[in-house]
Amino acid sequence: MRDQKLYLKTLRGLEPVHGLLKRLDDEFLDPLELRADSRLGVPGLLQAIRAGNVLVANAPGSGFLESSALLGFLPALSRKLLGEELQLPAVATWWCGERAAMEAALPELGQSVIKRTYASNGAGTVLGRNQSRRQLDEWAGRIVREPEQYTVQSYLPLSQMPTGRARARATTSCRARCCCACSPCPTARRAGACCPAA
Repeated sequence: MRDQKLYLKTLRGLEPVHGLLKRLDDEFLDPLELRADSRLGVPGLLQAIRAGNVLVANAPGSGFLESSALLGFLPALSRKLLGEELQLPAVATWWCGERAAMEAALPELGQSVIKRTYASNGAGTVLGRNQSRRQLDEWAGRIVREPEQYTVQSYLPLSQMPTGRARARATTSCRARCCCACSPCPTARRAGACCPAA
């Protein structure tokens, strides 16, 4: 940090950083303004954000948008806000804070994934198919006692891909995370709009 600007230290010297994708919980971002014991964050980062010198794609305070509970609301949100159906359907999701959703989810626990609604990085995720009847009953009790704390999703197995072993035709589970970052072309910058890439 220098003069409310963020830099990356490289072998060629300091390189300015204009954009950031946050992978930390908010409280660890800046030890000067948030958790003083954080060794993960960047001192002064929040001031650089406020000054407009760094754009954070998932700004502090937006963590609730990463909750899997929102997936259950996406179809209705798409119809209401966009006037159209989702082009790619979301996995069936029930936020148990809604009584009707909880009642629909409880009988499906054995074939579902049980998640903490506000957990980060998948902490506390449980596969119902790996639980005994007694364990599923315990999970159902937890959900009934604190329904807003739990989200249940249909189990969707990961895709399989060949491992490339020469002798055995083995496969392994895989998942792809797709991210896109772009900056407007010079024409779009002048016009104040975005244009499709050539």
